[in-house]
This record gives sequence, structure tokens and C-alpha cells, in this order.
Amino acid sequence: MVIDVRLFGAVRVVVDGVPAELRGWRLRTVVAVLALSAGEQVSVEALAERVWGAELPERVPQSVHTLIARLRSAVGADVVRTAAGGYVLAVPAEQVDVLRFERLLRDGDDAGALRVWTGQPFVDARSEWLTSTVVPRLEELRLAAVERRADAVEPSSGLLAELRELAAQHPLRESLWIRLLRGLARSGRSAEALGLYDVVRARIADELGVGVGAELQALHAELLGSDAKLHGSGEIEPGTPRSLPVEVPGFVGREDELAALTGAGALAAIDGMAGVGKTALAVHVAHRLAARYPDGQVFIDLHGHTDGVAAVPAGEVLGRLLQAFGVPLERTPENVDDRAGLLRSVLAGRRVLIVLDNASGEDQVRPLLPGTAGCGVLVTSRHRLSGLDLDVTVSLDTLSQSDAVELFTRVVGRDRVATTAPGVLAEVVEQCGRLPLAIRISAARLRTHASWRPEDLLERLQEHRLSELASGPRSVAAAIGLSYRELDAPLRRAYRLLGLHPGGDFGTASAAALLDSPDAGRCLERLLEVHLLNEPSPGRYQFHDLVREHAIRVGSEDKDRRTALARLVAYYCQGASEAAAQIYPQVAEVSHGLAPIIDTAEAAQSWLKAELPTLLQLPTEAECTVHLSGSLYLYLRTLGRSTALEDLHRRALAVTNDSETRTDLLLRLGECLRLQGSYTAATAAFEEALAGAGDYSQGEVQARRGLGIVLALRDRNDAALTELEIALRLAWASADRDCQLDVLNAIGWIHTKRGDTTAALDYTQQALAIAQSVGHRMVGKLLAGIAHDHLQMGKPRVALEFYEEALEHARAHGNRHNELRSVDGLAEVHRQLGDLTRAMTYREQAMALATDLGSRNWQLEAHQGLGRLRLALGDAEAAVVAHERALELATALYQPVDQARAHDGRADAYAVLGRYHEARHGWQHALAILQAVGVETTDETETGVLALQAKLGYVIEEASNQAL
Repeated sequence: MVIDVRLFGAVRVVVDGVPAELRGWRLRTVVAVLALSAGEQVSVEALAERVWGAELPERVPQSVHTLIARLRSAVGADVVRTAAGGYVLAVPAEQVDVLRFERLLRDGDDAGALRVWTGQPFVDARSEWLTSTVVPRLEELRLAAVERRADAVEPSSGLLAELRELAAQHPLRESLWIRLLRGLARSGRSAEALGLYDVVRARIADELGVGVGAELQALHAELLGSDAKLHGSGEIEPGTPRSLPVEVPGFVGREDELAALTGAGALAAIDGMAGVGKTALAVHVAHRLAARYPDGQVFIDLHGHTDGVAAVPAGEVLGRLLQAFGVPLERTPENVDDRAGLLRSVLAGRRVLIVLDNASGEDQVRPLLPGTAGCGVLVTSRHRLSGLDLDVTVSLDTLSQSDAVELFTRVVGRDRVATTAPGVLAEVVEQCGRLPLAIRISAARLRTHASWRPEDLLERLQEHRLSELASGPRSVAAAIGLSYRELDAPLRRAYRLLGLHPGGDFGTASAAALLDSPDAGRCLERLLEVHLLNEPSPGRYQFHDLVREHAIRVGSEDKDRRTALARLVAYYCQGASEAAAQIYPQVAEVSHGLAPIIDTAEAAQSWLKAELPTLLQLPTEAECTVHLSGSLYLYLRTLGRSTALEDLHRRALAVTNDSETRTDLLLRLGECLRLQGSYTAATAAFEEALAGAGDYSQGEVQARRGLGIVLALRDRNDAALTELEIALRLAWASADRDCQLDVLNAIGWIHTKRGDTTAALDYTQQALAIAQSVGHRMVGKLLAGIAHDHLQMGKPRVALEFYEEALEHARAHGNRHNELRSVDGLAEVHRQLGDLTRAMTYREQAMALATDLGSRNWQLEAHQGLGRLRLALGDAEAAVVAHERALELATALYQPVDQARAHDGRADAYAVLGRYHEARHGWQHALAILQAVGVETTDETETGVLALQAKLGYVIEEASNQAL
């Protein structure tokens, strides 16, 4: 029996000339693992690890045995033998192509070995061990053999084609390029070799941020010398260079930028951060424009941002340009200005495109501009070249998400991600910051790890993003690090400290606090110029995600780190205090020893709007967190940000032990929880506050008020009034106007719930008088409460006036909860007045606000009101749906009276639809609830004990008539 094992290309076992059937990638992987050790034992443990990797089966021996049995069935039982603790592939090493390849290399027969290599090994196997360990070793052996062969023989067209193909596959392997360039020169193609050198140097600089090695630089000098000898005398023969690099594969997007750069304009520049794809775009544009410039297209890397390589002086660049256009070296002037003048003469009347890649700045570029009609120049740089007189400037941003996903897909291969959920790919590119360099690196890592799924890559990026974004010599951190190292010392310090800023973006004032520098604005502008910062809106700056991560990394050991953060926290605490005091005069301002930051209510609103995300992410320190929880309470509550308030107060409670401070925090936390409809948790917070209040009378008043409101929300109105009456006596005794106001308002609301509108109006008007006397923020809420009482009394036109005044007050003060309360009331007023169109307009506003604020109680009211309105408009089916949603919310909130209202509304709709049995059941349920909780009337005149009894009598009569 003759066995031939082929591992180059697809894994195959040929038995006596007949290919064996190897079904499944795992079986083919077993063949590869055993064949690489042909004639030698492979232990069960090693075989399992190399086949399954980290995801070993539960029962390793049994799983391995199953695969071996399948292999024996395919190739013959004698071919795979059992040895102590493992298995042996009983095949001579010479019959395994990979082992034969290695033997020929050891014998020095490179040509023979390369004939054995028939394709990439193990293409239809799947193993992390093969991919990460075996394939790179074999690939290195092959490349080294090709290079030795290139050194030993005269360059043939076939060898040059092979070198070119391998260099394209391994663009960062300089030794391949050296053989290719040398081979071209030996074949009389030195000009082509010189053109390729610029391509190689640009590619390595763009992807690695470093210069080419000494050997390649020496070869370049040698090529230049040879070229000079070839053109040593005679008249200048105009050359037609075509040295544009090959386009980067997988180019996507950039439609707007392409349109701008390929339109009118001879002088254009592309700037952007490291890795954003400036060179790729420039090369793509240059290829598109090539037909417009038939007299030549030249690409030159200026090395403005290449690690370890100095920027190319303008004189040297001019010399290379002159040589590219046929000027012999000995006829090139020494003086830079003379060289520039000669270049203008050479290019006069010609249409030439010059791509100047990787410029350090304007001074390097300015002498290189031909200033000749008909010539085009395209410059790329990490710096904004605002000092040049440019026709078009494109500041390159990261890719859109769709383009980023498309780039990732093209690089990794569509088949590889065909079954991957779109959300996974979207998250992968977001982890890459939608930066092209990062996307290409992550895709390359996935492509080279055959056992990885995109989900595995995503998990690794989420854990160690910047570390994972490296593939071989390519690294996002290295590219960003070069931009950082090019800064002067003060800017490097600014970069490190700004990385500490917790906000998504920041302004000059907070940066000044962090840097402790009055020159912070200039620092920000300079970092913006070199694309280490972005400016998403005027005066607001931010890091790209990956740049921020790098800044945090290099700033982690900065000796000024702690004091800088302390300055930043003090700035934000004082700013929050001053802003709150400007908007809410009753809030006491607290100074943190800084100069005033905010001096008007308008400035306070603007400052809080811009800085709120940062305020909520400041480091958790006792004084800071407790201070912010108080300063921001009214503002966040006005905005309806109850979840953010809850988080802030829980963090503050975790870092303070002061009893009075804890009472205040618990009271505010209870309010947050109540607004969210979390009544059990709110009750617990108020009870803990009451227990810890001690002699703190204001704390006891507010705790009892909070408990009373939660009891009332659960329709325990008598118990609620008991708590509130105690609170009111304490408030009158303390002469605390705020406490009196809060408790009076709460008692008035409960009387409204009980149907005693006369008492409700009395308490609410007392509260309004206090509020107006001190200019309290509750004026709008109290106006809405009085409007509601008039509506309950059957006076919708009076209610309309109060609701409109309440809405005007709410919008003027930015109080979204009071705005919601007002528009909800106006919707009901207009329904009762018969203006259903206007009622629907307000109802839709109420629904949107309730949803946006996340208030389940107001969502309930919005759905309930919508159901009533839909029925009035003749759409009973839609009314049923709305009332069912209201019932779900009322049940979830454990609010019995609101459940009764929802049952009643749905029953009304059922009756209109002629579904009398369901209507009767709904009204009976609503009536039972009201009688159980001892309530005669509700907030809706349609829902009360007498009204429900009348409806039940009606439905019984209608059902009887229907039966007849």
C-alpha cells in the first residue's frame, strides 16, 4: 500500500493512487496534526489540544477515539496505529509533502523544495495551532528559500513576477523588496526600481509609522548612483515617471471627499489623524486623476511622521523630482531655490501630478510646489496645512459605520462573516473607533486565526482594545505614539493630563483647570492642528476613542495626575453650585476657592447643558459626590433625569456617614424612586430617612411628606393624610416655608383624589400664595393643580386658563415634568370642550414627554387619556388598545384606583362595539375596586361609584334589548 499525504493546499490522503474521502474539517485537521509527526507518536492530549484548542470537548479520549475511528475507516486501519497514550500515522516522512519540503531545505535544495510547495498549507483544516504556529514557520522557510534563490541566479521574468507577487502579499518584509528592486536594476529597469522604492517606503511609513531599514536605504543610494551614471551627459531628456503605488485593496467609502478632491483645483491637501487612511485616499484619488496628467505621476514620501527617520529635506525631494523627470544628477543645482526654478522649467507646458505624502508641515511642502499651470499637487499630513494657499482641503474623519463594516468584510473575506449577526460586526468596528488602520489590523487578526469567530475577536477587543490592535509590526498604539512623541514637552504634558478628563468632550475652561494653565486654549488648538484632538462643535474638544485610550495609558504614571484631577473636580463642583444658584435662587452657592465661573442664569443653563455628562462621570469622592447630588438635584429633576439622580444619590450614600447629610440624600433618593414608580423602594428610603432624622425637624417633615405621597399613590388616602397632617403641624411650628409649601401641595392633591375639590383648592391656593411670595419653582405645578381642581368641578374653561399659565411657566423655566402635567391637562380640557383635534395635539405631546422622561405614572395617564380621546373620535378598537396599556401600567404600579379607571375606559369602548358582556364585566371590576378601597370618585368624572352603577344598569337593559 502506497500512502501519499498532501498538506500543501487542501489536506488530502491518497491511498494507492485513490484520494481518500475525508469528511469534515476536524477530520482533516487530525490528518494534518498526525502527518506533521509521521512515524512518531502524538499523545491524546496533544492531539486534542491541536484540534480543538481552548474549546476541548467534555470527554476528550472518547472524542479523539471517534475521530481516529473515522480516519481509519477512510485510509485503512493499519495506517493509523495505537501507541501508549496516543496514535501514530504509519507513513514514511518522505510521503508527506510538508516534511519532504523541510528535508529538501535542510539538504540545501531550495529549488526542489519550492517545487514541492504547491499552495498555502492546510487550507481546509481549522486549528489555532496550525494557523499560529505551523503556517508562519513554513511560510518563513519558503520566503527565505525564495530570497536565497533570488540571490543565487540571474533575474528571470518568472522570478521577478514571483518576487513581485510575494512582496505584495508581505508588503512589510523588506528583504523581499530588496531582492525585487535589485533584480529589476540588474534587468536594466532601474527607473522602475526607484519608483517602487518610494512605494515601499510610503507603505511601511503609513502602516508602521517607521522608516525603511538600513539595507534598503543603502540599496536606494546605490540605485541613485547607477541612475546618475546612466544619465551622465547630454541634453535633458524629459521623463514620464509613473510611480504611483498600487491601490490599497478594499478601499471603501469617502464619496464626498473623492468628489471634492477630483473636482476643480490643482493644489489639494488631505489631513487627519494617524491611521485614518490619508495615504490610501491620496493614492485612490491619484489613480482616478492619472488620465488628466499624461506627462507623469510621481509619488514621494516626505517622512514627516516616520519613527526613526528624519523628514526629507526639500532640497533632496526636489533633486528626486528632477531625476524622475530626466535631469541627470550632475546637472542638478546645489541650491534649493535653483532646484525649484529648474523644476518649474522642466515642468513648463506639461501636465504632471505630484503626490507628496506624509508631510511634516507647511515649511517642508512650500518649496516643492511647482506653481506651473497644468500640474497638480496632492499633499497628505497629520497637520492642518492652513498656511498654504490651497484650492481644496479635506480633513479626513473616521469611516461611517456602514463603510467601516464593509471595509472589515472585504479584508477578512465575506465568506468568513456570512453567518455573523450584523450587530457583532458593527460593534467590532466601533471598538476599532471606525479607524481604517485599526479595522484592517483587527480583520487581519481574524483572518489569520482560523478558529476565531468574529465574536471571539470582539471579546478580545472589549477586554484589551489597544493591545489587540496590533498585527506583526503594525500597531495603532505605535502610530498614535509617534504623533505624541513629536509634540514638545508642554504639549505632551497637556496631552497626558487631558486624557484624565472623564467627559466625552470638554471646553477650554475645564481644560485650563486640569492643566493649571491660562494658555490651555492654545494647547487645545495645537493638539487640534495635529489631529490628536477633534472639535465636534465650536469650543468643545474630544479625543478619538483610541487616541483617548493612548492618552490614558501614557498619563497613568504622570506625577501631576492626582493634583490635576483635584483641580478638575473643584472646578466642576464650583461650577455646578454656581449654576444651580443662578437657576434656582433658593439653592445656596458653595465656593471651592476658584474665581467665579458662571454669572447669569442663561450662562448657567448653557454650562449645565454642555457639562452635565461630565458631571455625572466625575470620580467618586465623598465631598464631590455629595456636593453634586445636592447641586444637581433640582436641575436633573426638572429635566426628568430620575435614573441619573438615583445613581448619583446611591453613590453619595456609599461615601458619607454624616447623619443629617444621609437624611437629605435618602429624602432625595425617595423622590427619585417615586418618580420612577418604584414605590416599595421609595417607601424604604423615606422610612430610613425618618428613622435617622432625630432632631432634624426639616428631615422629619419631608420624610413624612414622602411617605404620605407614596401611600396616596397606592390609594391609601386616609393613612396618607395622617402622615401629612403630622408633617404640616411640624412645618407650621418650624416656620419653614419650603416645608409648608410641599406639605400643603401634597394634602391638596390627596383631597382632589378623594373628590373633595373645595378642600383641594383651599390647600393648593395656600401653597400657591407661599410659592409666589418667595418665587418658588413650584408655581407652575401649583397652577396646574388648581386647573385640575376646576376641571373636576366641571369648569373646563376656567381650568384652561390655569393650565395655559402653568404651561407657559413650565416652558419658561425648562421644567419638563410640569410641562407634561400641563399638556396632559390641556388635552383633557379640550376633549371636554369638544375640540378633539387640539386635544389630540396635546395628547401626543403628553405621550412623547412621558416616554422621554421615563415616567410610568404619566405614561399611564397618557394612555388612559388617549383611550378616552380615541373613543370620542369614533375609533373604539384603538380605544380598547390604549386602555389595555393603561391597565398594564396601573397593575404594575399597584395603583388600584387607576386600574378601575382603565377597566372603566375599556368597558366604555366595549359597549360602543356592542360587546356588552365584556363591558359589564369591566364595569363590575372597576366598581368592585372602588368599593374595596373606599373611594366614591376619581380624577375622571366618568369613573365613580354612581357613574359605574348607572352604566351597569344601562348595559343590562341593552343586553336585554339585544336578546329580544
